[in-house]
Amino acid sequence: MRAMLRVWGRTMQPIFIEDPIPAGVFATLEGIARRRLGIATLQTRNNDRLDFHDVGVSGLSNALFEAYLLGVQSAQASETDSS
Repeated sequence: MRAMLRVWGRTMQPIFIEDPIPAGVFATLEGIARRRLGIATLQTRNNDRLDFHDVGVSGLSNALFEAYLLGVQSAQASETDSS
């Protein structure tokens, strides 16, 4: 399970993140993709028909917002646990 994300910083230089996504995080993201976007899996299957999807902006927006909220909840839980 390796992920590569190209992030454009302020200098417009690409930054590549190649660390594996932790299994629990990957499962959460896959669940969001399934519920919000109708995508069965986030595993690469090396088949364009299976690996590329047409996604509406409202579904994408909802999926990103759900992931954001889960991140906020996780951060708040971490703060509570550490205090």
